[in-house]
Amino acid sequence: MNHRLLSALTLAALIAAPSASAYAQATSQLTGTVVDTSGASIPGATVEAKHKGTNAVLSTVTSSQGSFLIPALQPGTYTVTVTLQGFKTAVLNDVVANVGVPAVVRATLEVGGVSETVVVEAATAVVQTSATDVSSTINTKQITSLPLTSRNVLDFITFLPGVNTPGGNRDSTVNGLPQSAINITLDGINVQDNTLKSTDGFFTIVQPRLDAIEEVTVTGAAGGASGAGQGAVQSAFV
Repeated sequence: MNHRLLSALTLAALIAAPSASAYAQATSQLTGTVVDTSGASIPGATVEAKHKGTNAVLSTVTSSQGSFLIPALQPGTYTVTVTLQGFKTAVLNDVVANVGVPAVVRATLEVGGVSETVVVEAATAVVQTSATDVSSTINTKQITSLPLTSRNVLDFITFLPGVNTPGGNRDSTVNGLPQSAINITLDGINVQDNTLKSTDGFFTIVQPRLDAIEEVTVTGAAGGASGAGQGAVQSAFV
């Protein structure tokens, strides 16, 4: 059996002091609410998220307000199952969690037996309501189809909104910020060549194999509580 390992490359450009979230975007998270058919919140429901690629399962229980959060989620596509005694089991298929971009779902439980199942397709919310990030993602299918003349992972970043590339990717900037403000991490560890950081912010001392890429995401965020505006690019690899 082949075991596939997930890594994540994160590139963050910061205007002011780096915020904590800029260095912790190698994973995703699943958040949402569970309600009944009248729209009332349901506390105590069990929520399980199963990764379709690895079959790894994470679970949690809804709060008194019917909300839940599963943090540090491996990016990918999930099947989310919600159960509670006295209600039919709700199964939400194809919930997509991208790198650094929370997946948001809303599950509605119908009165019935747990052995009865209600399946919902494409359950991820279209509008992101849990964060101010504006993101775009190149998925696996697009990566295999898009033309790329090199084997450099960072070349995919130049396809995404907010990235200005006057020449090669080594000259790129994110959301108009200087290259000296860029930070690049792999699984939360800095892999940037900091010797040339001020003049060549897009150069890394570690370059993951192109064949290992699962997705590439650009995230632009408004200033948070720290007062630091930011633009970020993340790439996930398997």
